[in-house]
Amino acid sequence: MNPEDLNRTFREKFDVKSADTKQNSWYKWSNAIVDSAKFLTEFEKIADFEEFVGRFDYNVHTSMALPLLISHKINGIGFALACNLLKELGYSRYPKPDVHLVDVFSGLGLCEKDQIATFEAVVRMSDYCMEAGDTTATPYKVDKIFWLICSGNFYKDEAKEIPKKGKKKEFIEMMLNKKA
Repeated sequence: MNPEDLNRTFREKFDVKSADTKQNSWYKWSNAIVDSAKFLTEFEKIADFEEFVGRFDYNVHTSMALPLLISHKINGIGFALACNLLKELGYSRYPKPDVHLVDVFSGLGLCEKDQIATFEAVVRMSDYCMEAGDTTATPYKVDKIFWLICSGNFYKDEAKEIPKKGKKKEFIEMMLNKKA
């Protein structure tokens, strides 16, 4: 199936009323689905995909190349979303350099304010923590800790509500004051 046919099917099945243009989210989503399917059909078995991903796990630069490749192969999937895809598939060496991580890491002077530099900084922080003795400090774990601080989106405890006010700005200010 091609993206145009899939888009038409979505529009019919879900009674989509928005304009039918190439800027429409349904059209973009259709392209991403078809591109994803084409990419995944390049692998005969799950083990082939796992081996492919493993070949990129040499250092921070080769790790970064995989989400860049995915973002090139799959229309509509940028670098951060490709990292998130890998992370959610269980590849813990891939942090998602979203707005929170970019703001914190650049705000603390650990990298430039862009996704690639942030990815590298998170991976290097993870490597440093592992070398210092925390063998569980994967890039995913570093990502998750900062995301929780910044978003305030802690998981609910059945007994009580946990406030959802993020502390990104306060965290950056506190850390900068400790450096001084």
